[in-house]
Amino acid sequence: MNRIDRETVLAHFSLRGANWPDRVSATANAGYTGVGLFVGEYMRLQQMGWTDESMLHVLREHNMPVIELEAMRFYADLDPVWEHVVSTFRPKRLQVVPPFDGPCDRPAAVEWLSKVADTFAPYGVRLAIEFLGCSEIDCAAEAISLIEKTGRKNIGLCVDSWHVMRGRGLDGLRNIDLSYVAAIQIDDGPLEPTLPDYIPDCLHYRCPLGEGEFPLKEFLSLLPGDAPLSVEVIDDDMDLLPTAAVADRLYQSLVNTLAA
Repeated sequence: MNRIDRETVLAHFSLRGANWPDRVSATANAGYTGVGLFVGEYMRLQQMGWTDESMLHVLREHNMPVIELEAMRFYADLDPVWEHVVSTFRPKRLQVVPPFDGPCDRPAAVEWLSKVADTFAPYGVRLAIEFLGCSEIDCAAEAISLIEKTGRKNIGLCVDSWHVMRGRGLDGLRNIDLSYVAAIQIDDGPLEPTLPDYIPDCLHYRCPLGEGEFPLKEFLSLLPGDAPLSVEVIDDDMDLLPTAAVADRLYQSLVNTLAA
């Protein structure tokens, strides 16, 4: 299998049913640079008896780092578990997401983002705002406006192809300052939603790259060619497949997409 010469992550929710050892080994064997971790999953594993050291041992066995941590919602209290996970696993990025619906209090968001960015700056973490098509923060420009108001250097964008296509489309990526792009989350899907409700639709009906209708070639052409790539395919049918098969299939779909 070909290897991709840039940072690649298998996002947590691409393997939302996998256990920790299978997740890490499948990600490593498929060829990714690192894994994604959901804080809710970390807490579940702790309740099951996993310790920080036992989780780190699995990572060391496969020479796999946690690169991407998700997802903190705007205005959330800074629960100590977040700083604990960051200090333990030292991810490069922490995903943050705006309100799914309703108004977004922009001054409050700027204050919150500034506080969170300052909290995690000593760990070398960059916040990545994942704008959502269902939110008032529905495009890169809206997210960049918040970042600029914070004045913080360790805040950027997570540009997810699903939220681009379900939001303002590719036009929302044109003429943006590409230095703000911290990572690209990539997935494919139908151009028309399968379900009328935004969040359930994006949690059940994504598909491997090249198997949907998204214009991924043009999508990638509008973004930095060296930006980290996180494959996030959240799909009910993929959940039924073996963990290793999903990791391999999604990696190869990324190889094919980049080659195209």
